[in-house]
Amino acid sequence: MRSALLDTGALVAIVNRRDRFHSQLTDLLKDYDGRFLTTWPVVAEACSFMPDRLQGRVLDWIATAGVEIVSIDAGIDFMRQTMAEYGDLPCDVADASLVYAASKTRVRDIWSSTEISSYSGYQTVAASL
Repeated sequence: MRSALLDTGALVAIVNRRDRFHSQLTDLLKDYDGRFLTTWPVVAEACSFMPDRLQGRVLDWIATAGVEIVSIDAGIDFMRQTMAEYGDLPCDVADASLVYAASKTRVRDIWSSTEISSYSGYQTVAASL
C-alpha cells in the first residue's frame, strides 16, 4: 500500500478552503489510494496556523481520513540531532518529527504545500537509518 507523510502546509491547505494550495491538494486526494501518516508536532503546528474556529477541522479531517499519528516518543535524540545538524535549513520540531517518522516507517513521500525540495536535504539522514 502506498503511504505518504503529511506536512503542516498540506494539512492546512486540505482543511482551509481559502488556502492558495487547497484545490491542488484536494485534487491530489481524489486520485490518491493509500494511507497518510503525520506526527503530533505537525498537527499542533497546522492548528496554530488556522483561525481558532477552524482548528477543530484539522482534527476532524485527520479522524475522517484515518491519518495515522506516528509516535515520536523514542525519537527525541534523533530530532535534536537532526535540528542541530541541519540548522542551516528551516528545520523546526515539526520538520524534525517528519524526518524521524520517515526513518521509522520508511515512508519517503512527504506531502507539503511548500517546495518538496525543502525535505531533500534531510533524505540522507532518513535513508541512512
